[in-house]
Amino acid sequence: MTFHEHLTRRRKALGLSQEELAAKIGVSRQAVSKWETGDVVPDLNRLLALADALDTSLDALCGREPAEPPAAAVPAEQGAAPKRRWVIPALCGCLAGCLLAGGLWAWTWRNVVPAEEAAAMSTLPDTFTPSPG
Repeated sequence: MTFHEHLTRRRKALGLSQEELAAKIGVSRQAVSKWETGDVVPDLNRLLALADALDTSLDALCGREPAEPPAAAVPAEQGAAPKRRWVIPALCGCLAGCLLAGGLWAWTWRNVVPAEEAAAMSTLPDTFTPSPG
């Protein structure tokens, strides 16, 4: 059902004439007539005044279906699987641990030189000779 149909139906249900409704919200009877025929749609301020004058909600007046309640308001079904809110934090913790372990391993082994290269880099003589003395 459209806005103008809701408006007409609600006004008639309250036993108001177009003139009486117009007087309640401070517009002309012709404005109410144009709203009811669907030629013109009132602005937001007039819509709010209409909803108050007709003792209804703006959603009902505009033909909007009531929204479903949020999921938190709906009771959980019995036997439903429990929510696993721990999975994401556990995975993040595991990833952080792996990154930390990898970083420590790389930092520890960054200055290690293989034995073959270490011998070539040494500045010590191969043999020592005692000095007299």
